[in-house]
Amino acid sequence: FTLTNDRDKALQFWNIIFRGQRVAYEMGVQETLAHYTVSDRTWYFLDSWYGGLGASGRTLTRGIECPSSSVMMFSDNSACVWEHNMGKPLGSHWKNGELRMGWPSHALVVRQIITVSNYDYISDTYFFLNGVIQVEMAFTGELYAGIEIPAYFTEAERNYGTQVEAAGRMGALHNHFAVWKIDLEVGSNYKDNSVLIHEVEPDGVRLGGQMYKQTLPETELTSAVKFENTKAQYYHVASEKEKTFGQHMKSYLVKPLSSIAIQQPKFEVYDGAASWTKYQVATTVRKEEEQDCNLPRDNKFAANPAVELDRLVENDEPVRGKDLVTWVASGLWHIPQTEDMPVTFALGNTLGFIIKPFDMYEVDPSADLHNAWDGTGMKTDPGSCAVVRETPFGQ
Repeated sequence: FTLTNDRDKALQFWNIIFRGQRVAYEMGVQETLAHYTVSDRTWYFLDSWYGGLGASGRTLTRGIECPSSSVMMFSDNSACVWEHNMGKPLGSHWKNGELRMGWPSHALVVRQIITVSNYDYISDTYFFLNGVIQVEMAFTGELYAGIEIPAYFTEAERNYGTQVEAAGRMGALHNHFAVWKIDLEVGSNYKDNSVLIHEVEPDGVRLGGQMYKQTLPETELTSAVKFENTKAQYYHVASEKEKTFGQHMKSYLVKPLSSIAIQQPKFEVYDGAASWTKYQVATTVRKEEEQDCNLPRDNKFAANPAVELDRLVENDEPVRGKDLVTWVASGLWHIPQTEDMPVTFALGNTLGFIIKPFDMYEVDPSADLHNAWDGTGMKTDPGSCAVVRETPFGQ
């Protein structure tokens, strides 16, 4: 892949290739949002307004913010990359008293940390050896303490936040959202892709019986999955014409890691500049004039934005057999706690999504790794360039 740091949007990945085939033409974050409420007011920040997300990327400290083995990138060392041993197998199976199949999990990780005012956003992209891509954005940094926040926690703020210090400091209730753009390319003709949805439901035959059905939505509106949707749906970008055996359509599953439903979708920012918060996943036809779902200036013009995802989706154009762009949003609530002092910890405060090959290959492509064990308990052929282990696993 090729990597750039966009001033407004931060790291953008281009021409992502796996096993000689392009997975995505473009992938990257578009915007982040924080929305706060206290007893006498509510307010929000579209973070790209504050000079741009990419411009807020800052120098990383190796050994703390990046592994000691990482390679630093850009002239200001504002990103790093390393090969990460995940410490668990991609797949394994124990049979007849021995490990019959197994392959370790390693990923190439690219990290950037964006500091916008009080918060630091740790943006990680994992490229796994089976073709899976996982994107995470974790929040750390200080709790917001601007002039909108009461200096001291009082009974009036009981339902709007928490006392986070013995001295009386208040931490205010808020949420975090982020949205990403993914221009996936499935199969040999990227202009001939469709949306495929798998939905699990009761089979109607017996109590406890379950089945799934697959549908190919026809338009942008019918293919969009809103945040309040509680159906067991799995969203794919697929090729209707290119298939593996059994007539399985080749596709990539796209799944948010964390989803919350916005409580008041008619509030100006959710109904305007950040209308992308209404969707878990949405897909639109790729157009040169529809490159963005958000612009930095719209933090100040949220009710009358220059660009918004609602408009792109409500065009309601056909999405079968088209060049498509998928928009993925992820959100969570942050109820302040005493352990948010002195800084909020990133664990559990993570947004993101996963892209997973689905019926793209006839077998798991990681099964032929040089350090994998095949079905006979022997290592697969390592190839002429591999570094071969001298002893078996576990010895």
